Amino acid sequence: MFSFLFLVLTVVAHVVDLTDKNFKEFIENNEKVLVKFYAPWCPHCVEMAPEYEAASDKAEGKGLHMKFGRVDSTVHEAVTTLHHIQGFPTVKYFFKGKPTEYYGERDQNSLLAFCQEHENDGKSFLQKK
Repeated sequence: MFSFLFLVLTVVAHVVDLTDKNFKEFIENNEKVLVKFYAPWCPHCVEMAPEYEAASDKAEGKGLHMKFGRVDSTVHEAVTTLHHIQGFPTVKYFFKGKPTEYYGERDQNSLLAFCQEHENDGKSFLQKK
């Protein structure tokens, strides 16, 4: 029952909680992933949380193929260290497993614009037509 409830909560939120154990598999199984590394005590992270969740919900509603994940860096230190996270929140975009840092604003409109810009990553000009 707990697993089912967790799955339902994760699907409703559209933001997947990533851990030291599931991070690598999630990144490998999804071509485009936006990951927010955060600390629950960080006021900037707290302020960004509803914006990030709203962007995730709207991205899916607009048919964008970006997946959203989050890592509680105070708990999942191995994956946080592996990705050289220095401050919070830090957002990284993973395309086919390769990370690049997101330097945009922390509001849902900026996050959605970023998703839209990267919607066609990996597709040739002919495939866009």
